[in-house]
Amino acid sequence: MSNLAVVGGLYRERCIWPAWDCVFGSGGRAAAAVVGHVDEVTFRTYASAAAIDEFRLLAELDELEFHTKAIDQFVSFDYVHSLSTPVITPSPTRIVRHEPIQVEAEVVLRFGMLEGTARVSAERCVYDPQSAFGPEGFFENGSRAERLAIVGNRREICELAGSIDPADASTRLLRDGAEVVVVKLGAGGARVFTESGAASVPAYRSGDERVWLLGSGDVFAAVFAARWGVYGEDPVNALMHPLILQGVRSRRRPP
Repeated sequence: MSNLAVVGGLYRERCIWPAWDCVFGSGGRAAAAVVGHVDEVTFRTYASAAAIDEFRLLAELDELEFHTKAIDQFVSFDYVHSLSTPVITPSPTRIVRHEPIQVEAEVVLRFGMLEGTARVSAERCVYDPQSAFGPEGFFENGSRAERLAIVGNRREICELAGSIDPADASTRLLRDGAEVVVVKLGAGGARVFTESGAASVPAYRSGDERVWLLGSGDVFAAVFAARWGVYGEDPVNALMHPLILQGVRSRRRPP
């Protein structure tokens, strides 16, 4: 039986256009995206009582194993449109940080979170730092993985490695313990770095009626974790999987 443990944020998302008001966040969306592609998906997160109540129905419908670390704050992201910069409430400087969530599993997808961090012990882990400023290094909190893939945008990868060049940054991260580094380049697609060299993955159209753009990067990381982490595919082939090209499944998109 194939298994994937996802640990990441559970946040309210509101968007003016297209209209959207739902509880997902990076962790919730990623876990939901791979249901049906992995035999068993476990989702761990920080969550207030209100967040748990709103997400529980989706978890039950998807037969998603859902574990929470109780907190008081319910973080929300408000967008004008699905590609705009969100307003985060409470302000990130006022979000209380909590003790780490402990995750021990064969395959883990770990996202950066506003309320704390996930300390991972895994055979294979995909790490998406999810932070524009000062992303946390994977090993910084005591996490370990026998095989590690880091997925992030250009700024996150450069910040993690302390370099202004994404190729140099990726080389440093490989030297420091990663097996794979995937740099997301927006319209430029993605660049995949391993010890054997670098390869490019092209960008694909993701703006038609089948695709909801908000959180498409969460799905990108989730499908990569399933294909590379769970099923052992070559990293470039894993990034060419049709679900990545489509984005979030149509039933996850607003009407």
